[in-house]
Amino acid sequence: VSRLNQEGVLRDSHRDLLDLIQKSREIERETEGAFNMTLAALTLRAYHFQDLNRLNSRSLPRPRSADIRIALGQTGSRFVRVKGAEITIMKKGLGLDFGGIGKGYAIDKAS
Repeated sequence: VSRLNQEGVLRDSHRDLLDLIQKSREIERETEGAFNMTLAALTLRAYHFQDLNRLNSRSLPRPRSADIRIALGQTGSRFVRVKGAEITIMKKGLGLDFGGIGKGYAIDKAS
């Protein structure tokens, strides 16, 4: 996922990642967008995760409304194309962040 977010395309993607994207799209539909796998732009922009020195929860600033608005304008699973084993992020600034769904998926696979 990190490589996909950085490069914008991932060829020969692992079946688990393809499955996770499919499940995430289903959950996005079921929740009417309350879950959105493309919120990496929001977490990076609004919470400034690029600066790893600021990850201490006491030092994280509250996200500004403008940052949230800009980040949300860069989201949407419609900008993630899956064709066979190739995944392409079709919008600059968009990134995948599976959050708790990714963790739950990993636990399910491990068990």
